Amino acid sequence: MMLIVFLATFTAGSLPGEPPGQEPEHALVGFKVDVSEAPEMKDWATKVVRVCTRAYPMICQELASPGFKPPQVIHLRITPRYRGVAATSGTHIIASARYFKTHPKDVGALVHETVHVVQQYRGRHNPGWLVEGVADYIRFFKYEPGKLGRINPRTARYNGSYRVTAAFLAYLTDKYDKHLVRKLNQAMRQGTYTDDLFKELTRKNLEELGEEWKASLQ
Repeated sequence: MMLIVFLATFTAGSLPGEPPGQEPEHALVGFKVDVSEAPEMKDWATKVVRVCTRAYPMICQELASPGFKPPQVIHLRITPRYRGVAATSGTHIIASARYFKTHPKDVGALVHETVHVVQQYRGRHNPGWLVEGVADYIRFFKYEPGKLGRINPRTARYNGSYRVTAAFLAYLTDKYDKHLVRKLNQAMRQGTYTDDLFKELTRKNLEELGEEWKASLQ
């Protein structure tokens, strides 16, 4: 195991109508990286941690909410025993050594997991498609814009999760409310989210918004 520590600084911005913060927030971001089961991944892990640390202030800024302080320590374990790509629970990220050996450039996948660390959502009523959609929105529209790829309008659904929902959120952000993702994030973090929030923010329900977005893809 090794401990990699970087200092990331960000300003926690306010939502419209809220007073600005008094001082910039500072977060000491420490990555505790466990490569004991895949020591050959040590150099790669060090590079990835640098990338995720550089992205951390942006992630915290995009997902800022009043009174929230982001985690200061993130645990990253790289193991050949994990069969997926990567997953996050709380402040712990597990990543597949098998996958990243063959896809070493897919650093965005771990930026996505770092977003999950910052989300820190409460309650059981947050829809999974939206949780993953917010994470991929940060990844594909803030960290690596232009890499989302084409969305098929025939199969696209607003609740398709991941990159599909990310594209839906980007459309709504551009057309209706530039702070929409932050407001959705705040509600999910506070455990107050319901689908009615979309209508509150756009004056249209999810089904109407979904159809409108799909039509824009034609």
